[in-house]
Amino acid sequence: MHPESSDLHTRNCPRGRRIRMISISNVATDKKIGMTFADLRTFVQDCMNRDLPDDAEIKVDVGWSQQIQKITASERDKRKGSE
Repeated sequence: MHPESSDLHTRNCPRGRRIRMISISNVATDKKIGMTFADLRTFVQDCMNRDLPDDAEIKVDVGWSQQIQKITASERDKRKGSE
């Protein structure tokens, strides 16, 4: 598994303040095979170590056989409201 990015993003919000956004992504070493359980466990541990909130959004790219090729977790933008 290769960490694609582990970024802190800042976004503008009203009154000129900035909001800190965390986004963590990992890509399978071999996209044909996909991620292993150990890869997924490492990704979750990385998210926990970076204090990603429990309501973080998870996005997954899968292959034809439904193998996980890429997984991304990022904080929700609180300005969007609940959907």
